[in-house]
Amino acid sequence: DDDDDDDDEESLEQPVAVVPATTKTTMTKKKKPNKKKENPNNLMTTKERKLHERGPYDGITLFTLIQLKLLKVGANNLLASYEYGGEKVQVVGSLTENGHIYVQKEDEMFRNPRSMSIDVKRRLNPEIKFTEGWGHVRYVNTGSWHLDGKNDEKNGQTLKEIRERIPIKDVPSLVPRWKSYAPKQKVNFVPKKNKNPFP
Repeated sequence: DDDDDDDDEESLEQPVAVVPATTKTTMTKKKKPNKKKENPNNLMTTKERKLHERGPYDGITLFTLIQLKLLKVGANNLLASYEYGGEKVQVVGSLTENGHIYVQKEDEMFRNPRSMSIDVKRRLNPEIKFTEGWGHVRYVNTGSWHLDGKNDEKNGQTLKEIRERIPIKDVPSLVPRWKSYAPKQKVNFVPKKNKNPFP
């Protein structure tokens, strides 16, 4: 009879062992929302950053400001300055007729203020991944910046301040829209290596 009792006890214990097994399967399903909670602690992705930094003047270029006579083409009329770790660097550039920035000292051309700004900041901080170039690069209407790196940053205005002179209601008519209505039939001449025929 005692043996029978032991068998009964063992038979009762068997279904109990199944319970934690079912709970384990439910726990694995709950791991998915935990991964989503980790995202806010990480840095913004490139897509999130672009959406975050877009403003009412997104699409306005230096060439647009030249056409509106808010900027003048000239030598050494743009300045990007950056200070990091006790060191400071100043890079002087020239605004070209096509709205690019030419740095004569390094013989380098930048297509927009952001590319110039990130290049300057990475000279002291190579790990930097983002910069608000329009608010970082300064412009002088008369004269030019000194190439010796001893410029008073209070002089001139930031390109962001100059860009904001444009009434917001006028921005839609100034931003190029050719990307949206470019006919697909004329894409045949584009090289195969370029995945986006209209960069």
